[in-house]
Amino acid sequence: MLGLKAKVTWFNSEKKFGFAVPDVVPIDVLIDLSSINLANMELALGQRIYIEIETPDDGGFRATAVIPL
Repeated sequence: MLGLKAKVTWFNSEKKFGFAVPDVVPIDVLIDLSSINLANMELALGQRIYIEIETPDDGGFRATAVIPL
């Protein structure tokens, strides 16, 4: 698990998912708030967050924790 500061680049409030890009590496990280029990949280475009990231077996990067900064 890797923890990084990041910025929200896209977020769908209705479906509770979106993407963020960490400060130190230009990768898209999937944020699915319903899958990490944060369905009541709201994120906004450009919002600064701290995310913990994992790489699932199917590839890509996924946030396992999200904390607003």
